[in-house]
Amino acid sequence: MKRRLCILLVALLLAPLAAFGETALLVISTERSVQGVMLMDEKDEVVSSTISQAENNDGIDWTLRVTDNGSQQATLYTRDANGNWLRTGRTYQMSSFFGYAAPTPQPAAAPEASWPQASYDGIPVSVYPLPEDERYQSRCGPSRSYHGAGAYKTYKISSIQALFIEDGYVLVDLDYTTVGRRRLYFQTKIFTGLGGVPQVTLSSYSAKTNCALTPRFGPSNVYNDFEEAAIGAGTSLSVFFEENGWVFAEFDCELGPVRAWIPTENVEAR
Repeated sequence: MKRRLCILLVALLLAPLAAFGETALLVISTERSVQGVMLMDEKDEVVSSTISQAENNDGIDWTLRVTDNGSQQATLYTRDANGNWLRTGRTYQMSSFFGYAAPTPQPAAAPEASWPQASYDGIPVSVYPLPEDERYQSRCGPSRSYHGAGAYKTYKISSIQALFIEDGYVLVDLDYTTVGRRRLYFQTKIFTGLGGVPQVTLSSYSAKTNCALTPRFGPSNVYNDFEEAAIGAGTSLSVFFEENGWVFAEFDCELGPVRAWIPTENVEAR
């Protein structure tokens, strides 16, 4: 049954007191087919009584006495011709009837990330030069079991800085003339000047993506998109740490397991 409801008069206050048991009047207009109206609070308790009803040109005006019982809000119900009470979905804040301020909802505290914040200073290093037609193979993680992340000619390296050493591989920040800036793993044996580079054992923290995305090769938009490692929403992640609003994480994609960088806003702890 189609019902048209509108408020004609709200809160004709008898006394603006916050004490429970105070009452206020509310006039509601309905269609003529409605046989009764009432307000019910969130505990399914009736908080109104009908004082009068009067027909108007379009329907019926119902005058209700609303009682303050400490509830936060009340929902309007109407009774049909068969005696059934129907929830209309229209709700009222009880504070609007009795002149006291409703509690201000407090925003939920953002959950703290379970992974640490970390930043590694880049240490300039050198690679042993190769003939012009030879390349060094990089990896998406610290072993040969990770997919290759490109092979690089030494004479095209604009700059290279080591961040840390892990399991015989170095994570470097590489600037390459033809592809730009990337963070990649290379075997330690190709470098000189690793003396001050820290050795690490990374701990992982369980997380997941909250949307489909394309990771990057480093923790900012300055680094290249890692298009081959695109993943969907709900992808499981092993997060190692967060830097500059990005997490360094390992996950499975079409290339197999890889490590790359994902914006923190797209990651949820499990």
